[in-house]
This record gives sequence, structure tokens and C-alpha cells, in this order.
Amino acid sequence: MKSLRTIAALAALALLLGAPAAQAGNIGVYFDSAATTSTATKGTSTPFNLYVCMTDVQNQMTAVEYKVNLPSELIVIGETFAGNFVNGQGSASGVQMGFADCMLLWNSTDVMVVSTLQVLAFSAVNNAAITVSKWPVPQPGVTLPRFSTCPTPDPQLVDLTPQTATLTTAVPVESASFGAVKALYRE
Repeated sequence: MKSLRTIAALAALALLLGAPAAQAGNIGVYFDSAATTSTATKGTSTPFNLYVCMTDVQNQMTAVEYKVNLPSELIVIGETFAGNFVNGQGSASGVQMGFADCMLLWNSTDVMVVSTLQVLAFSAVNNAAITVSKWPVPQPGVTLPRFSTCPTPDPQLVDLTPQTATLTTAVPVESASFGAVKALYRE
């Protein structure tokens, strides 16, 4: 009888401990591939990179889906993906990306750059938000970007917390004023 109680207690403990639940992480746009700079000032008419990074995932994953929401003053001139299989036109219109192997992000300090966008600001913006949202194709109950865990034994879809970046573009200014230029012609 004592061994039955021990087995029941161990079974209950196993259910409580079980396989660790997939921990949510973050996805955001950064100005560096280390995911440390989320606010920047860039020049207009000069291309720069934006990095879509996943952080604090602490899991294995096989796919990710998201959309990057850019200010209308930015255009994407190129993009590279970390995934092997991409469904969608690109991060700015929404993308589903799969990986050939399980991607391991075990530590809270692990960063995965899932996409690098080369962008150009064609006019000035001031403290413009660059956000990440869910894959734009309607899916019942889906409200956030998410990733899929590796199928061991059953894959899970896990929501990611979107992070916001802030961009200001500086408009170049000439060192000489218009009055100084006119004075050159008066002489």
C-alpha cells in the first residue's frame, strides 16, 4: 500500500513538473544586430539597416511569423532572412519563416536576427515608432507575432511580445546661411 502511495505521489509530481512550458520571448526592430539599440537618429537619403531580433526566447524553434510596421517615410531597398523557407513578400508586409533545423535560444542573453532590412528614409521623421505585429493573414485568436517550437514531441505556437523602436531622421543642414551665399555674389 505504501508503494502505491509513493507511485501516485511520483506520478502527480511528474505531471506538475512535466515538460517545461514554452516561454514567451520578445521580437523587435533594432538598429544593431546585438539587439541593444532601439532608438536612433539616422540621415535622410542614406541607407541603413534595421534588424528584426528575437530575444529572451529560451526555447527551440522551427518557425516564426510577424510583420514589421514602418513609418511611411521609409522604404525597404533590400532584405535578408535567417530562415530557409520564407512565405510572404517581406517583413514590411508580413512574413512566415521556417528553419531547416531547430534554432536553439536557451539563454536569456541569446539573440537571433531573423531578418535584416536595408531601408532608406526619403523624408524627415521625428520619434517615429517602428513596431512588430502579428502575421497579417487572418487567423482566429491570433493577436501577436509568434513562433513554433521544435516538434519534440508536439510543436507549440508561442506568442512573442513585440518591442518598439524609435527613429528620428536628421535633415542635413548647410554650414553657410543663404545670406552668406548672397554676400559672395555682391563682392
